[in-house]
Amino acid sequence: MTLPIYQVSGTPRDMGRQFGEACRASARELLELRLAGAAGHAAERGGRHHSRADILALCQSFLPLVEKWHPDTAEENRGIAEGTGLSEAEIFALQGLTDLRDLLTWGPPPDGLGCTSLLVSPARSKNHQALFAQTWDLAADNRDHTCLLLRRPQKGAATLALTVSGALSMIGLNAFGFACGTNNLKAKDARPGLHYLHLLHRCLNDSRDVASAAKLIETAPRLAAHAYHLCDASGSILALECSALECRPWLPEAEAVLHCNHFLHPDLIPFEAEASGPSSKARQRRGQELCASGNFDVASLRALLADRDGGDLAINRRPPLAITTNACVILEPVERRLHACRGPADEGEWVTLSL
Repeated sequence: MTLPIYQVSGTPRDMGRQFGEACRASARELLELRLAGAAGHAAERGGRHHSRADILALCQSFLPLVEKWHPDTAEENRGIAEGTGLSEAEIFALQGLTDLRDLLTWGPPPDGLGCTSLLVSPARSKNHQALFAQTWDLAADNRDHTCLLLRRPQKGAATLALTVSGALSMIGLNAFGFACGTNNLKAKDARPGLHYLHLLHRCLNDSRDVASAAKLIETAPRLAAHAYHLCDASGSILALECSALECRPWLPEAEAVLHCNHFLHPDLIPFEAEASGPSSKARQRRGQELCASGNFDVASLRALLADRDGGDLAINRRPPLAITTNACVILEPVERRLHACRGPADEGEWVTLSL
């Protein structure tokens, strides 16, 4: 249950190669789990067959778009491919699983897929600083591949993030005091484009504040739907609900923004690919109850992430459920500090790191 910590530095390609070499065996195992899971999901639910070659050919076709949108990210992925001994298309598939599912219209994922996130404004924080907290929930076999990645690039901000072996930055913060995370959503308008890790990684590498990150996300050629949660050291917070083609702020004026895995903005609800199952709505209701009164600090955020009210529909989920809490993260952008654990918040070994 201990999160490994990888430290890399240098050019984007250097950092990618160092990370890929360090997590080579884990990344190769994770790729096979994800490809097998995607193909099995297609056969069981969508009735369509997508071979490994089909999936990788599709991923290969997206690589020029990554290169055009952000050459440094493309270079870092080349380094990861070199370090792991995988192809760039395989790295794309490893990183962008949920977006690829949407694009291929494989049918609904297991109910409960997705995370619970909370943005806290300075007005609701005990130390009057913005905070962010999130569970990262996915198939239980992903847990052992979660890790922390500390990047010190030659160009751009140093970053500290939770991710998985062989992937770009996922939930984290940078030395400018900007922090971000995400929830998976499912919309009808998936298209060829950039997966969500491309967006988060570039935001962490380049953004000094919420406004600059929001512009990157809004204008990116997005592959599929996600909610993006942004905060910075000035106290700004913003939640963006995005389909592939549309993007809307969700309660940017709120003092605490709780978000799970269904659209909340009325403009985007019609884009939803299917009705959300009971898990997302139950977690949304319970999270809003926990946010109704009182102010937050790291300890109270850990308690929220550990909440088991609701049994199998709880915020905090563990085996034998198919979808489990594989990691938890709390970010303090003013302090440039990250707290994280592998597994549920009340079982994992918490690690605290600062930039």
